[in-house]
Amino acid sequence: MLNGLIAEWSNSVVSVPDKLPLDGDMQARARALSGEVGPALNAAGRRWLEEIRAASPQVSDLALSRPLMARLNNELVSWLVSSPGAAREDIEWRLAQKPSFCRERAELHQGQWAFLVERLLLLQPLQDSERESAIAAERQRLKLWLAGGLVEGSGPTPPPQLQAFQAAERQRAGEPVYAQAMVPWLSRQILGERAPLPYAGLMQECALMQWWLANEVQRRSLSPQEAMRLFRHGTLPANENLLLMPGAVRQRSRTAAIDEYPPIAQSYEVTGTTQFAVVLDAAGRVRDMQVTQRRLEMPGLAAGQVPLAFEQTLDRATFARVRAMRFDKPDADKLREGVVRQEMEFVWKLN
Repeated sequence: MLNGLIAEWSNSVVSVPDKLPLDGDMQARARALSGEVGPALNAAGRRWLEEIRAASPQVSDLALSRPLMARLNNELVSWLVSSPGAAREDIEWRLAQKPSFCRERAELHQGQWAFLVERLLLLQPLQDSERESAIAAERQRLKLWLAGGLVEGSGPTPPPQLQAFQAAERQRAGEPVYAQAMVPWLSRQILGERAPLPYAGLMQECALMQWWLANEVQRRSLSPQEAMRLFRHGTLPANENLLLMPGAVRQRSRTAAIDEYPPIAQSYEVTGTTQFAVVLDAAGRVRDMQVTQRRLEMPGLAAGQVPLAFEQTLDRATFARVRAMRFDKPDADKLREGVVRQEMEFVWKLN
C-alpha cells in the first residue's frame, strides 16, 4: 500500500498529459525527462519511507501513510521553490513576467497537476543553446533534489501572497499604491464590482504576483534572485491540490470555517505557532497584516526540515482569522502617523 502511494504521487509529479501547451521539441523533452525522473523519484520515495520507519519503529505501516504523504508533499514543495542557480535567475525572472504564462499554467493544471511540465512551460520561450542549457540545469536540479541535496528553510516572511493581495485591496480602495497598472484581465478581477478573495485560484494568484513583483522590484531594488524566490513561493498551489487524499477531506479543507484549525494541517499533525503583526488605524480597523515568524513541526520530516508545504496553509488560516477579528480602538497616545502596530501569535495544538 505504501509503495502504491509513492508510485501514485510520483506519477502525479512527472506525468505528461496528452494535451500540452508545449511545442514539439519541449513535448519530446518533457517525455524524456519524465522517463528519467520517474524511477529516481520512486526510489527517493522509498528511501524517505525507510527514514520515517527508522524514526518510528513502533508505528505500524498502516499508520505511516499519513507521515509519508506529508513528507512526499514537503519534498515536492522543496523542489518547486528551489533556485535553479544564481546564474539563471535573471532569465527565469524575465520569463516569469511573460503575459501569457499565467493563463498557460492554469490551463495546464486543469484536471491534473503536471509539475515537471510546468517547469518546461516556463522555459519554453528560450531558443537553441539557451534552451539546451536551461534543460541541463533543470536535470541537474532534479538529480540534486532526489539525492537529498535541496534543503529549504522556512518560506519568506511576510508571505508574498498576503503582501500582493493587500496591495491589490489598497489599489481597489483608490489608494495610490503602484505606478505600474494591472493587465486588463487582472484589473477586472480585482477592481470589479465584486470584492476579490485571497488565494482565488492559480491564474489570479500568478497574475497578481506578476503585477506586485514588477512594482516591488523597482521600489525595493530586488535582484532577479530575490524576485524569483518570492514568485515561486507566491504561486505555490494550495496543499489540498498537492496531496493525494479522499475527496471528502479535500472538500472539508476548502470549506473549513474561519475559526477552525485547518483540517488538512490537523490531519497531518502540524503544530506550533504563527507569529504576526497587525497595523490598526485610530478606529481599530486592520490596515495591514503580516506573518512575521513561524515555528512549526510535523511528523515524517527529516532532521532539520521544516513543514514548508504547510506554512502556506497556516498563513492562510492566520490571515482569515485576523480579518474576521474585531479590535478595540488603540489609545491615541500610541498612534504613530495615525496607526499602531501590534504583535500577536496563534498557537496550533492538537488537543
